[in-house]
Amino acid sequence: MAEEYVSVSEALKLVTPFTRNKREILTFISNANTAFEVINPIHADRLYKFILTRIGGEARITIAHRNLDRCEELREFLRNTYIEKRTLDFTPTGILTLSDRLRNICFIQGLSSDRIQTIVRSQNQDDFDNIAETALEEESAIFSKNERYKGPEKFSVQCTNCKRTGHMSSKCYLKYKQEDKVNISHGTDADNTNYYNVQIKHFKENLEDLCNSVKALPGTFNETISDLEYNTQVMKKGLMKLKSYMEWFIESTDSGLNLMDIKITAEDHIAQINNALAAMQLNLDLMIESVINAQKGCCNPK
Repeated sequence: MAEEYVSVSEALKLVTPFTRNKREILTFISNANTAFEVINPIHADRLYKFILTRIGGEARITIAHRNLDRCEELREFLRNTYIEKRTLDFTPTGILTLSDRLRNICFIQGLSSDRIQTIVRSQNQDDFDNIAETALEEESAIFSKNERYKGPEKFSVQCTNCKRTGHMSSKCYLKYKQEDKVNISHGTDADNTNYYNVQIKHFKENLEDLCNSVKALPGTFNETISDLEYNTQVMKKGLMKLKSYMEWFIESTDSGLNLMDIKITAEDHIAQINNALAAMQLNLDLMIESVINAQKGCCNPK
């Protein structure tokens, strides 16, 4: 007798997945009924749990909240929820209800914004006044948000003087240039004379400041040369002290070294130090000579 039934896994292959498509609901119910018929009734509860996994989307969430524990309850729920009733109510009340529903659907479908349509549908309201009020509120909110984030138009202002956009005539640069030209070309002789006298006065003041700056340059240069001479003398005294110390070191080294290899190494270092001192002395003499020549050429400027 057990050979007349199929396994739960084989029976589950007959059940196609269902999300929310109303065209698939009858096929899903029919396949589920067939799956229950071909298995052993003792495995009906196990098959029912597997069939629930074939339901997805919003339908699965709704079923989870309703706690449908038997296949008959699931079948009844799917029929009432997802199968459209095609029987029309021709009573006056039914016709008015149908016309009101059609009016609401046409109104929502005619809204310009998809966002407003989604919000109004989510309210699931039947009264037209409430639907219209919700749509108006959402439209006003969207309009206010757009106006708040909408920046001012950059080129909305046009200058009446130069005919360009972006500034007013009171801040036009060409306006002041034209006024200066008018004052010079169309003014009286006295006005023109005063204008040029002011310009010549500014030119003399700027020229005087420039001359004072030029006269101050030789003094600054002479002070720099004096500082250089002082530093040169200090450096020269320091080199003389270093040279005296090195001469003392050479004499002490000659008297204190007894081993030949140590003496050769010391003499080599001493020779290198003497060469370095000679090079430093030569550079110092050249620097002093350059300073003296520079002082002769710049201390008595004409």
